[in-house]
Amino acid sequence: MPASWIEATRSGNHELFGEPYTTVLPDGAYRNQFWIEDRRSRNLMARGVFGQLMYISWEHRMVVVKLSSWPDFVNPAWTVATLDAVRRIGVALSQPG
Repeated sequence: MPASWIEATRSGNHELFGEPYTTVLPDGAYRNQFWIEDRRSRNLMARGVFGQLMYISWEHRMVVVKLSSWPDFVNPAWTVATLDAVRRIGVALSQPG
């Protein structure tokens, strides 16, 4: 994938992002089929129904893939909890030995 495409994808317009998506990503954006976590990290996510997730963090140099089959098509509370867990994994991986 060209670096220019990745940079363009990470540079979505946060002003166009609104409800109901801000429930899960309060400072999020969407571009080129990817969700942008926030303006600071610009982490990318591919999100699917029933809780599927691919999360890319440049700060923690990690990619998380979550296969899932939630009973609900979409569940914002579970998505928020999942993203919290993913962020905690990134912090834990960044800790020295």
